[in-house]
Amino acid sequence: MWLLIVCLIVFLILLFNFPLFTIGAALASWGIYEWNTNKKLKAKSRKPAAILSVGLVMALTGCVITVSNPDEQIATDTQEAESAEVAAEAEEAERVAAEAKEAEEKAAAEQEAKEKADAEAKKKAEEEAAAKKQAEEEAVAIAAKEKAEEEAAKKKAEEESLAKKKAEEEAAALALAEEEAAAQEAAEAEAAAASAPPAQEAEFFDNCTHLRTVYPGGVAADHPAYQDKMDRDNDGWACEN
Repeated sequence: MWLLIVCLIVFLILLFNFPLFTIGAALASWGIYEWNTNKKLKAKSRKPAAILSVGLVMALTGCVITVSNPDEQIATDTQEAESAEVAAEAEEAERVAAEAKEAEEKAAAEQEAKEKADAEAKKKAEEEAAAKKQAEEEAVAIAAKEKAEEEAAKKKAEEESLAKKKAEEEAAALALAEEEAAAQEAAEAEAAAASAPPAQEAEFFDNCTHLRTVYPGGVAADHPAYQDKMDRDNDGWACEN
């Protein structure tokens, strides 16, 4: 199996480099094989001889062409080498261009990532600055509100204190006025009592008959002898005729 594979590889190499010689050698080998087969079978045929002849002619022709045209073969080899070199150079140039393009794309991607990171950092810094400013403004507003509330409370306390003080002063003045009025009333009462005639002593009578013996016309309600039970018609006059 391995021998067959090796022979096939050698045949392909020879076919690539010496095509006419290789084909002729193959035909000659085939003719020899057919001749041996016919010999074993004891058959008579011109086919093996024809195949062998064609193969030998082609093989010899390939050898002659190869030997007689060494310059052409060298030129072909040189051209193939140059073509291979050009292809290698082109491949190398493509590789370098691809690497340069890849490096350029990588640099562009890094630049884009950097710009994106810078933009995000700038945006974050701006948001933090705005949040800080808002917090400071809120703190100032809260401080101003607390100060206003404190001043309002202080003002309210002062007003309440003034109102309380005023109420106390008014109450003191009213009490003083009441005391003075009471003193004046007491003085006037004392003066009236001093200037009034002496009060009459109450008189008591058992009935109207008894009262009429002293006061024939009866007595008024402000009289010391007046009694309600003697004023039956409640007209403010007792024991009237």
